[in-house]
Amino acid sequence: MKKITPIIFLMFCVHFLFSQENFIPTQHLPAQNFLQYNQFLFNPAFSRIGKEQHSIFLFNRRQWSGFEGAPNIYMLNYSAKINQKKGIGASIFQQNNGVLTYFGAYLNFSYGIQFSEKTWLTVGANIGYFQSGIDEDAYTNQPDPALLSINENSAFSFQPGINLTIGKLNIGVYAENLAVYNFTSESSLEEEKRISGHILFISDFYKNTYYKLLARARNDELQGMNYGGNALFGLSGLGWAQLGYDSFYGGSAGIGIEITKNLTACYLIEKDISGALSNFGTTHEFLLAFNFSTPQKKTLEPPNIKPRPVLEKVSKTYGEDDLKKLQAQIDVNRKKREAMKKRLDSLIKLDSLSKIEKKEPKIIPKEKPAQKPKAKEEEKTWINTYDKADFIGAEEGYYIIVNVFSRKDYRDLFLKALREMGFEPGSFQNKMSHYYYVYIKRFDDLDAAEASFKSKLNNRYQRRIWAIELK
Repeated sequence: MKKITPIIFLMFCVHFLFSQENFIPTQHLPAQNFLQYNQFLFNPAFSRIGKEQHSIFLFNRRQWSGFEGAPNIYMLNYSAKINQKKGIGASIFQQNNGVLTYFGAYLNFSYGIQFSEKTWLTVGANIGYFQSGIDEDAYTNQPDPALLSINENSAFSFQPGINLTIGKLNIGVYAENLAVYNFTSESSLEEEKRISGHILFISDFYKNTYYKLLARARNDELQGMNYGGNALFGLSGLGWAQLGYDSFYGGSAGIGIEITKNLTACYLIEKDISGALSNFGTTHEFLLAFNFSTPQKKTLEPPNIKPRPVLEKVSKTYGEDDLKKLQAQIDVNRKKREAMKKRLDSLIKLDSLSKIEKKEPKIIPKEKPAQKPKAKEEEKTWINTYDKADFIGAEEGYYIIVNVFSRKDYRDLFLKALREMGFEPGSFQNKMSHYYYVYIKRFDDLDAAEASFKSKLNNRYQRRIWAIELK
C-alpha cells in the first residue's frame, strides 16, 4: 500500500490546517456529488425540495484510495420533506483526515415561501456540533511535539442557505461556515468564509424519466475558487446514472439502482486526471438509502355546512325520549319551510311530506279497477296507492311510513334510532324528487297492514304515521 510520508502529512495537516496553537478548522465535507441524496448537505434549503418522503442514508467516502491516512468519512443521515413548505434533516458523522479526526452531528431545517404557483423562496440552515483532535494512532513514527501540543476542541457552526425556485430552475447560495464558535477556547473562529452558489435545472424527459443539470462555484481558503457541474439521468423505478466534474477533485461517474421500492444502492468513482491531485488515488463513494414515501392521499373534504341542531343533540344510544326530541326538531324545521305549502290529503298531513307537494309532481293514485265495489274502496281511505315504478329499492306491498328525508345522512340516523328501539325499518327513494321514505314495517297482506296501522303497531310507536300501497 502506498503511504504519504510524514513530511507530506505534516505539510498537509499543519501548514494548511493549523496556523496557530489550538486553532481548529471547521469540518469540510465534499458535497459536490450530492445531487440525488444527502442534498441538505449540498445546500440546507434542499431538504424541502423534491418528493415528499422520509429517507435514511448510510454513506461512506473513501478519498484517494490506496494512500494510508487519506480522508475517510462515515455518515448516518436522515432527511424528510414534511409538506410543501417544510423540510428537515439530521446527520451523524465520523471523518478522519490523516492525523486529524472529526466527530459530530448536523441538524437541518428549511422553510419555503410561495410567491406564485411555480415560484418559491426556500431558506434553510444546518446547525453543526463537532469535536476535533489528533489521532495518535494515525502515524507510527516518533510523535511530533507540534502535533501533541494541540488540544482537543469542540465547536458549533451555523451554515445558512437559500434557494429560489422558478418553475424547473433553482438558484441558490450556501455559506458553509458563516459562524463558528470554539467552546474550548471560548472564542469565535476567524477563518475565510466558504461560500458556494449553484444553478440547478430539474425536468421530466419522457414519461417516467427525468434529468438534473447542475452548475456550481465555490470559494475555499485551501482550494481557492473552484467550479464544477453535474448531469444526472434517471428512470423512476429502476435507478439513475450521473456524470460530474469539479476543478479541484476531478471527474466523477456514479450509478444508483433501486433494488426495491424502499431500498436504493449507489456507487460513485472520482479521480483527478490532470490537476494538482492527479498523483493521488481514486475516490470511492458508497451509499445505501432507505426511502419511506409519504402517502399522497387525495381526500375529499366534507362541505363546510353547519350541521342542523338535530344532529348536534342526538346521542350515540337512542331511546324513546331521544326519538321524540329528534322528531320534534325535525317537525319544527319543516314547519318553517312549509308554512305556505299545500298539504296532501287528510291522511298525509305530516310536515315531512308537505315539501313534496311543491318540489315534485303530485303522485296521482292509480285508478281503482272498475269491478271493485265502491264500498270496498271507501274502506281503504286510510291508505293511498302509488306506482312501484316511481320508486327505487321498493317492492310491491303495504308500507307503514314514519318519515321522509331529503338527505341520506338524516335518513341513516333515523333508521339507526328505529333499530335501537327494536324495529326492523327500511327505506326506498322517489325517482323524481330523490326523497327517502322511511317505513317501519312492510306487509304483503292488506288486512294485517290495516290492523297494524290503526293500532300504531300495537301501541309500540306513538308518533304520526301513514300508509301507502305500491303496485
